[in-house]
Amino acid sequence: MISRSWHIKPVITAFVLATMAMSNVQASTYQCIAQFTTLDAVKKDIKKMKEEQVKRGETPHPDVETALLLEYMTEQYYKTIDSVTDYSTTKEMEQYDSNVKYHTNANEAFSSIIHAIENAKYTIDLTYYIFARDDIGFTILQKVQEAHRRGVKIRVMVDSLGSPHPFHGELKSLLSEKGGQMRDTNGELMFESNGKPMLATVEVKVFQPIINVPVHLELFMAKSLKALHGLPVAVMDKLNDLFGREVFKGEGFRERFATYEANHQTAQAVYSNRNRRSHDKIMLIDGQHPNDARFFTGGRNMAVPYYGIPKVDDKTFHDLTVEIRPLKDQVHHVGLEVMDYYNKLYYHLANKNLSTWFLAMKLSLYQKNIGKMNTTAGTILDPNTDVGKKYLELKSDVVDGVNGFAQGFKTAAVRLVDEIENISRKHAVLNPDDPQNRKNADSITEDIYRSIKLAKKNIKIISPYYFLYPEQLAILAKWVSEDPERTIQIFGNSVYSADNMMDQALTDHIVGPALMNGFPYAKFGTEKSSEKPFIAPKSYLNITLPDGTIWNNSRGQIQMLAMGAAPEAGQKLAQIGKLHEKSYIIDDYKVIVGTSNQDPRSMNENAEVGVHIEDKYDNGVHDALLADAKTLFQGATIYGSTQWQQVRDDKLNRFKKAQCDAMWHLAKRKGVLGNL
Repeated sequence: MISRSWHIKPVITAFVLATMAMSNVQASTYQCIAQFTTLDAVKKDIKKMKEEQVKRGETPHPDVETALLLEYMTEQYYKTIDSVTDYSTTKEMEQYDSNVKYHTNANEAFSSIIHAIENAKYTIDLTYYIFARDDIGFTILQKVQEAHRRGVKIRVMVDSLGSPHPFHGELKSLLSEKGGQMRDTNGELMFESNGKPMLATVEVKVFQPIINVPVHLELFMAKSLKALHGLPVAVMDKLNDLFGREVFKGEGFRERFATYEANHQTAQAVYSNRNRRSHDKIMLIDGQHPNDARFFTGGRNMAVPYYGIPKVDDKTFHDLTVEIRPLKDQVHHVGLEVMDYYNKLYYHLANKNLSTWFLAMKLSLYQKNIGKMNTTAGTILDPNTDVGKKYLELKSDVVDGVNGFAQGFKTAAVRLVDEIENISRKHAVLNPDDPQNRKNADSITEDIYRSIKLAKKNIKIISPYYFLYPEQLAILAKWVSEDPERTIQIFGNSVYSADNMMDQALTDHIVGPALMNGFPYAKFGTEKSSEKPFIAPKSYLNITLPDGTIWNNSRGQIQMLAMGAAPEAGQKLAQIGKLHEKSYIIDDYKVIVGTSNQDPRSMNENAEVGVHIEDKYDNGVHDALLADAKTLFQGATIYGSTQWQQVRDDKLNRFKKAQCDAMWHLAKRKGVLGNL
């Protein structure tokens, strides 16, 4: 008897906790609606309806407002549920004319984000794969908390793998203070229906925690209930008598199980793989308001190495941030599309809400974090620091009443692209054709290769990691072979600048030889002539074109470039940063920039976001990006060249070179390359 109850009681506990977890999902969705649905218009419609009833001589029911609001909220709830659980897009998002500005300078990018937060009026929504507990992270949090005190609603999300921490006390500190009173679009203070001030809220989430108790209980309950569901009714009645409860009551239990099973199937699709990550970088300010909205994205995470604090040096990543602003009074704009995408990430069912439920025990810790935020922000933004100088320079550079933060924008056609469907993909790499792997018309990868096929003259690809499938390499080779005037330049890391040796090994030993099959590949990774050269899989080295011929780069139409120049004779190898930018430039007219690398993980497993920008008005919107790319290319070495080999063999670089080659040998030996 004791033994049997010992096994059953955890099942009952799990059932209760799982039910509470699902309730939290619904509550979280209602928070989404309450925060981002404009109820003012609804209340005006209700007031107008009541006035019309009075004109007709009718007496409005005292609860009509409550009833209509409930009906409206219920409708919005189901719309939001559909949005949150649907990660596929049946058609491309629309293009919107928008004002665009590229921030190639790290100090300018950070200063612009700070200025945008300082001027936020209504909402701030941010999510970053890496949100570090360093000078950058604490400075951003301090500015966000200041905005919250002014009455700005805040939503913050970080990825559990990119930003790992058991407690996230610095993020919880945002929850420890009440927000300021909100204002409407006319600048008037807002009040609740009971006359109390309407205060700004703050929410903090962790994206898909690796250890998530509610999720694990959910999956445990499914197995437990399935086992119990197969027992005879009489046995289940005995279990009910044993516990004196109705939980296991025969047919009633079967009805409850059917409902639970339906919910679980939906949840399981979302919890399909704990390895799915949010690699997004989004800072969205006042997303619903076209005259105030600002959207920042690109490769930069919120951490010191991406912004060169306190000084840009050889440890700083070379990266890119793009800032998008809607046109004045634009009804439909890119800010609304970003908010819809953000909602899908933020209300993903496997996310975890951070809370301060035992605030009294940790109040001193939160106060300590707030103090650290204030001190750090004051130090980083001091006028004597590089970023402080850049901030003051942009703020004081006023031309025709417009400061430097608002200068330099050019109008272009902008469309949001993403990889949101990766969150729910099952066996994404091993079985990409699984029925659950729904297609996304706004896929960044699909958009890149669709744009490549339509390109006319030149393609420039900048990506830190560059490992493609044979079909993708074939698309590049086919496109360039159709016209001898066409060129492709691919700029990536070298062994010296790389921070991911496995990806670099695949670039050096597979992609390079495949696309540039004329360079002295036998020299790779070997200093003794008796050693065998590394050989890439035949499916890579032999790219077959549609006419049956094998691709050959004898005309040099494809050029792969590696970051870092070879030293002059007798000189040391120059210290360089690391490449982290992800941009794809088509005919100098069309640009796709965002968070997605050219590797299987970004293509199949991560949620990624980006923007597709076209110079529709021929006003040089891409000039800053093109100038930066030119500088990068001029300071690079060509794969397979003597200079490239010189960088690889430099004595300062021998350890990383050995790492890279060892990774390649390991990949071959362990069969990582599969049937490529």
